[in-house]
Amino acid sequence: DYIAQLDTSNIARTIVNAKAELLIAESDYDRLLVEQEQSIKQLEAQIESAKATLVLAAMDTQSVQFEPAARKKRSRIEYEIDQINLKQLEEKLKQLHKTQELDQFINLAKIEKHKREIETATKAIKRFTVYAPAKGMIKYRSRGRGRGKSRIGDDFWPGDPIAGLPDLSRMKVASTVVETDIDKVFSNQKVFISLDAY
Repeated sequence: DYIAQLDTSNIARTIVNAKAELLIAESDYDRLLVEQEQSIKQLEAQIESAKATLVLAAMDTQSVQFEPAARKKRSRIEYEIDQINLKQLEEKLKQLHKTQELDQFINLAKIEKHKREIETATKAIKRFTVYAPAKGMIKYRSRGRGRGKSRIGDDFWPGDPIAGLPDLSRMKVASTVVETDIDKVFSNQKVFISLDAY
């Protein structure tokens, strides 16, 4: 049986916000993957184009063997420039893969963070219900300092009493005894008590 239900509106709002942030992070991750795939395809197309240009430059250096020295030198320089351009593009592709892996890692970390926030808040909301440690009659306690018993909307501090479970195995009863029966009552005598229903 539960004794009290504490206000969960703040933590419920936290869960709603974390779920919204999770959806945003997941859509950002999906968009990132699409953009990364497009960037790789674009760069791979540039590399293929640079390879074709390099093949043409190699053919040109072969075809100018019998041309003047200036023409041969120009063809060789163009071939070397095309080689450098291809190497730069291939290096750029390697770097792009590394940065994309890092971006994916960061985005996945954000997603996991939001999932943990939701999980933590969901577990915490269960603790907002105060359960009795055993079955029995609940006795709501006075909060002390003239504040009376707990009411809906009250603020609590650590250690503030909410309710208690009295030990009903031993009780004191104040009662009256009819004068004619007084000689039948002794100290430490076991008695059976019945109470009216009202």
